[in-house]
Amino acid sequence: MERIWTTLLALLAAILFPILIWVGLFVAIRPQLVRMMRRVGGIALILLAAISAPVLIWVGLFVALKEWGQEWQLKRAPSRTIAETLSAAGISIQAARFAEETPAEVIFAPRAISEIHGIFARAGI
Repeated sequence: MERIWTTLLALLAAILFPILIWVGLFVAIRPQLVRMMRRVGGIALILLAAISAPVLIWVGLFVALKEWGQEWQLKRAPSRTIAETLSAAGISIQAARFAEETPAEVIFAPRAISEIHGIFARAGI
């Protein structure tokens, strides 16, 4: 049993001592390391901003122009009313019989799925 403990202690020392040496070294040079990392980080931030700012300006300009163009096209295109869309699809609104049916049942007659797909195709949806 004593041999196991000595082997375990030697193994622990072989692993723990190098780690403790590195930790001690880090603590000893920490102020200089912090100053150096601040300088390196500042330089990296300046370089990143100097490289990415012109690119981002042009990207923002092109996105704004694209949005403006889309808005301009939408203003020029005439919008269709609900009645025009329904008439293009061939759907007629039935007379209201609210006493015995719900409004949804009164407005549209039930249709098959294939017919609904045809309605969508005719309406351009």
